[in-house]
Amino acid sequence: MARSQQIVEQIQAELARGQHGAAYDRFMTVRQVASRYTPSFVTVAAHVVFDGAKVKQAALALNGVGDHPLRSPRAEASLVGSPLTDETIARAGALAAEDCDPATDGLASAWYRRTMVPVIVGRTQQTLEGAQGPIPVSYTHLTLPT
Repeated sequence: MARSQQIVEQIQAELARGQHGAAYDRFMTVRQVASRYTPSFVTVAAHVVFDGAKVKQAALALNGVGDHPLRSPRAEASLVGSPLTDETIARAGALAAEDCDPATDGLASAWYRRTMVPVIVGRTQQTLEGAQGPIPVSYTHLTLPT
């Protein structure tokens, strides 16, 4: 099979109409923050499109909770058609935790990673909750002392 010598120079995508919001959150220890090469226990990236106060489209990407980055279609679907409330956010976090398959390694146990998924999903969604007008992209991280 011949290898292609082409390179992708540009990707264009049409965004859905409505207000967009994006947030990224990660969980790591203070010791990990000091070492930029140590991965986070759990990371969540969220993108939502609002139609008024309700979520029209949702995407949740998780990392550190499976053998590769993954999306949680059930959590995404649970947000669509509803406003971001404590209840809908908690339901999405619980579904995302069920959809992941974390492993135990030297950084964290599978139980601990799965337990942190609803917390980090909740933090990303709460960043977007109740936003009025254009929603800025948000980047936050949670650290605990070691």
